[in-house]
Amino acid sequence: DKTVRLWCTNTHESLQMITLDAPATCVSYNNDGTHVAVGIGSKDEDERKGGAFMILDRKDLSIVYQARDSKKSLTDCKYSRDGKLLAFGSQDHCIYIYDTKEFSFLAKAKGHSSAITHIDFGCEQGKESPD
Repeated sequence: DKTVRLWCTNTHESLQMITLDAPATCVSYNNDGTHVAVGIGSKDEDERKGGAFMILDRKDLSIVYQARDSKKSLTDCKYSRDGKLLAFGSQDHCIYIYDTKEFSFLAKAKGHSSAITHIDFGCEQGKESPD
């Protein structure tokens, strides 16, 4: 329905909602809960918004930042454990990595054989996974 909604898990009520220009295909909260990353996609890859993303302010769902580096639907997004990086996987077989301080584009990981379906930042060397 092209919306992002924040829900109260206790009352099961919708607390906030924003309507987007295209369907959201992935979402992720940052580590301190102040921002929500939203990846955009579409069944129609010709749609102008597919591959775009936005960062929403958690308080009022206003758009803090938006960009489009992929031209295909975004499929997954994750913040790194330390909160310094944000990665988006795409139908174009690439992973796009951003700095979360300025939301600047840092890198594009190419060469995957199919669409990215899941992203996970590995553990730091010498530290055990909390999973």
